Amino acid sequence: MLRRAKKSSRCERGFTLVELLVVIAIIGILVAIALPQFMKQTDKAKIASAKATLAAMKTSVEAYAAENRNNKFPDTTTSITGINNVLENDGFASGTKDPWGNYFKYWVDDDGKSYKLWSMGPNEQTGGDVEDDVYVDKSSPPTVGKVTETGTDVLKEE
Repeated sequence: MLRRAKKSSRCERGFTLVELLVVIAIIGILVAIALPQFMKQTDKAKIASAKATLAAMKTSVEAYAAENRNNKFPDTTTSITGINNVLENDGFASGTKDPWGNYFKYWVDDDGKSYKLWSMGPNEQTGGDVEDDVYVDKSSPPTVGKVTETGTDVLKEE
């Protein structure tokens, strides 16, 4: 009795190289479309984080001014009236950085009646060509825009 050799059925064959290349090309196209959208979401999350931190810092700075006899905002010194001391006393750790890994910046006018706190944003520079700085001052909530002041680093580790 002769045995017949098994014939391979059509449903048992593998993928061809062309089919695999088509699938890889489709996946590449989907990644090329999805990745920029994902990166935008990451930037939005970092901006939201910077805004939340600046809102908390604003509360500390304005509470200090309200408790101060002459309603002056903290100065840029390292003394007890300095911005670093005020923020550290309210629970901000030395070395606190913005979501992009840079120190927050602080500016106060000469008479101590106006201030600005900000993060340099995604381009990691104050001002610049892009309005991407995240800032807060006494008259506005955390906002994205362009900062023109020159400030000092806040909570910088020494």
